[in-house]
Amino acid sequence: MAVSYTHLDVYKRQELHVNGRSYLLRETMASLEQRLDPAKFIRIHRSRIVQSKGILELRSIENREFTVKLSDGSEHRSSRTYADRLERWLSSGRI
Repeated sequence: MAVSYTHLDVYKRQELHVNGRSYLLRETMASLEQRLDPAKFIRIHRSRIVQSKGILELRSIENREFTVKLSDGSEHRSSRTYADRLERWLSSGRI
């Protein structure tokens, strides 16, 4: 299963995006984050986790926020809270 990203929908359900399809989960972000391999997934926002190998581009916006472009063409905004994680990932040379 190739998970691209997950995010919370307006009803606070996890929306998991896999191979172009979406699936709803009833699980907290914290719980899902703990179950996912940290070498393969990175939390970029309180409501977003992305597959790190799918990151094509990081664009600095302002105030330690980024736009994260994924290989499926989607773009996601990170938050300052998770900027350190993205910066560590970037400095590791994985992009």
